[in-house]
Amino acid sequence: MKTIQGIFIALMLGIVGLHAAVEVESTEAFSSYTEWDKETVDLFASLPVQDGGRIKPMDSIARFAMFRMHQVRGMSFVLKDSKSGETQKIKLTPAEWLMDVFFRTEQAKAYPTFRINDSDVAIALGIKPKKKRDKYSYNELVPGRSKLSELGGKYREMQAKDKDSLDRIQTLILQLNANVNEFEYLMAYFEFAKKGYFFNADMFDEEARKLAQRIVISELLKRMPEVKFEALINEMQRGLQSNDEEQRILGNTYRLLLASATFSSAISIIPPAGDDPDEEWLSMGEVIRQATEDKSKRDDLLPWIQSVETLVAALPDPEKFKTALTNFSEKVNAAAKSRNQGGTVALELKYYRADLFFYSMIIFVLSFILLTVTWLRPEGNTARLLRRVTSGGAIIATLLIVIGMIVRGMIRDRPAPMTNLYDTVLFITAFSVVLCLIIEWMTKKRIGLALAVILGAGGMLLSLKYEMKDAGDNMDPVQAVLDSNFWLLTHVVAINIGYGAGLVAAAFSHIYLIGRLFRFRNDDREYYRDISRMAYGTICFAMFFSLLGTVLGGIWANYSWGRFWGWDPKENGALLIVLWCLVVIHARAGGYIREIGVNVLSVFLAMVIIFSWWGVNNLGVGLHSYGFTDGLWLILGIYWGAETLVMAAGLILSARDGAEKRLKKEQRKAAGNKQASEPA
Repeated sequence: MKTIQGIFIALMLGIVGLHAAVEVESTEAFSSYTEWDKETVDLFASLPVQDGGRIKPMDSIARFAMFRMHQVRGMSFVLKDSKSGETQKIKLTPAEWLMDVFFRTEQAKAYPTFRINDSDVAIALGIKPKKKRDKYSYNELVPGRSKLSELGGKYREMQAKDKDSLDRIQTLILQLNANVNEFEYLMAYFEFAKKGYFFNADMFDEEARKLAQRIVISELLKRMPEVKFEALINEMQRGLQSNDEEQRILGNTYRLLLASATFSSAISIIPPAGDDPDEEWLSMGEVIRQATEDKSKRDDLLPWIQSVETLVAALPDPEKFKTALTNFSEKVNAAAKSRNQGGTVALELKYYRADLFFYSMIIFVLSFILLTVTWLRPEGNTARLLRRVTSGGAIIATLLIVIGMIVRGMIRDRPAPMTNLYDTVLFITAFSVVLCLIIEWMTKKRIGLALAVILGAGGMLLSLKYEMKDAGDNMDPVQAVLDSNFWLLTHVVAINIGYGAGLVAAAFSHIYLIGRLFRFRNDDREYYRDISRMAYGTICFAMFFSLLGTVLGGIWANYSWGRFWGWDPKENGALLIVLWCLVVIHARAGGYIREIGVNVLSVFLAMVIIFSWWGVNNLGVGLHSYGFTDGLWLILGIYWGAETLVMAAGLILSARDGAEKRLKKEQRKAAGNKQASEPA
């Protein structure tokens, strides 16, 4: 299919593109906005489709498509009628937006869909720039569409040769080109059923556009002989170049058929006939192509094409459209059910709408704010009450994470709580909070409680940032290397418990080093001794689970790859964590380091953990080179630089403590000399 697309797109150079801003000027086709019926939106949102190797609701497609282009999951803008001057505030959910892209294409072109994070991108495309960061419509980007396509192709080739070769503006242009291409394919998805309509009409001459008003694809396919697409392309070219009117009509007919199959390929929405679970679902373009090439399949495929034609024809009447969409939805669901697929579509729809992780972050942040109030007046009934509320908030927020992870496992039909980097962020955040709360329960020092809400808020913020950066579905099937079994499940859990414990130990050490550096509670030596004990004990805990996870990983590797150890970068990273924990433990037991040394080495442990957790995946080598994150090395470099400064605080503290000890020693000596010189 990709080959045919490439050939056809090469023949049809001339696609247009882009989108609007905060205030949208209306056109005749868009002088006001009519909301979709809620039941209709729910029907559309719950349509099962196959994407990324699994069955999911159409709402998930809409959600991530909008997120990639618009960078938020919701669209809000003001429509201004150019004639009357009246304004209308419009808010669109992802599903409503995608419905407009599919069925109200001319309107959707005017929506502020595309966020451009630097006006230099607009300048490079030769279009009028707005603010430094702003939203643009498809229509506004049309003047720069050919330039965008040219630069996008050029930068894609550069990136293929060297992924670090692009600067910031070039990267933004490459992303924008990908987003515009995706938007165009979404706009064109049901175009074959819209008689005489083309979102990019300029690529067809007047003769083809008139012909399109009369052609019904399902009727055409009923009468066509069986023909391969390669032959169809040749026949199209021959007909278009002919002087004979009938041949030209035939050439344009094939041209429209090719366009229908090519541009209706964005989403796999049709379950195939049969019950083979490994057989992939079909896009409408693939349905058209298979019906063209194999006459024996037409009886199964043509009803799908006719269903879509009926759906599109019913658009002017909301009730008829709802009925047609209901029939189409029931047909798709029945076909999916017969293949034992689509059973988690409703659950996934509820999962994303519940937005558990976002509310978890909000609760953590509010809990932290409440806790800071108690710092102003640590004692008293009010402070105790606020600390209880903070503890309750941390527990509730953690439960939301746990529930979210369980639901994700149910949707993916996998027992493993972690199958990608995003999952590990959730797991480590939840575990770190639980560990801090347990330490607080054991010590009653209020330090564990503070770290619980700080780490919880920070971890959930990281998960949201990662999701924004990735802008993809983090529940798609995992890499083959992570195909789960018992040893993988236990290995991944143990390793990530080790990660979480090591990071909690480092968090305690940050409090120790920074607190002492700025002389917070400077006279309370017992306070800092307790922090050091917490850090050291947590390092021991981290060492045990890191070692256990490493051994279990070796057992899994032996089952999966036929060898226990292969010096893979991820294996080396896990080994480094174990070795560094042993260095800290032995150095402390041998008396080579004391409180400051333990805390400095604990901070370095966090640097090792972050490398094993994130950095190894970006090396691009080894059996664990999955989860590449663009731009990560810069972030890691900044993090490691900041942590180096925190470790340097240990040197300052050592020098300061040494100077204070010498001063006290001299003072005692001077006091002794003075006492000795006094007469008895």
